[in-house]
Amino acid sequence: MAQAYGILELAIVIILALSFGSFSTALAWRVPRGVPWTFAKWRKEGHTFERSSCPSCGVTLKVPDLVPLLSWLFLRGKCRYCGVAIGWVYPLIEAGVLAGALGAYASWGFTPETFIIMAAIPFFAALIAIDLEHMVLPDQLVFPLFLMGFLFFFYSEGYGNFLNDFTTGSLPRSLMGAAVYAGIAWMTGFILSRILKGDVLGMGDIKFFGTAGVWLGVELLPAFFIYSGFFGIVFGALWQMKTGRRLFPFGPAIIFGLYICIVLKNTPFTSLIGM
Repeated sequence: MAQAYGILELAIVIILALSFGSFSTALAWRVPRGVPWTFAKWRKEGHTFERSSCPSCGVTLKVPDLVPLLSWLFLRGKCRYCGVAIGWVYPLIEAGVLAGALGAYASWGFTPETFIIMAAIPFFAALIAIDLEHMVLPDQLVFPLFLMGFLFFFYSEGYGNFLNDFTTGSLPRSLMGAAVYAGIAWMTGFILSRILKGDVLGMGDIKFFGTAGVWLGVELLPAFFIYSGFFGIVFGALWQMKTGRRLFPFGPAIIFGLYICIVLKNTPFTSLIGM
């Protein structure tokens, strides 16, 4: 019986994750182009599109065209109606969201924390895709993560009093984390920008640092900065190899750093984040 429940839980996680992956690809395409998230009609170059539509031919996509991962594979990466290629980035985002959700489930189990993390992962993935392409972290995607962080911190810390003092209350500790993370990020960016004579951290990055503080609290600040720095070095080296430019989008590094800290927080490997 326990095994059957485990299989059912895993199936629910996978189905939800694939749905969230599809949502993430929509965010990654729509937000930079100023298109609404919702299924409302939207216009482009004089054409009216409804809900999920092919941006090339405008045909409203049907259910067989919208199955995450499988539709792209079955259609060989092309629109069924106009034959225009669909970029490999979109199934990669869907696969990444699925992997992130499975990581959350492996760490936190079938709990409220897992579903909060799963709800956040589409925003993480869309922000990574947008930052790599446009070098910006849009507020409309960062702000929902800021709000989700309060819920996650409340559940993960297990404190009964949401508004207690700064040592035990989950809300004050979460807000303190936001202020400290954002403040240190702003100061670091200010100093490095003067040294390197160029913007190192944009305001979107600093806002995301604050968001990470809401999720993790002050206690995990060292671990978050270590992991973000590590991923920053890796991504920076790859970015320079590919583009020849020294300055690179730092969003993916801090997003991966936050995710790693969230997952490790509830595993036997908590020593890796200083707990």
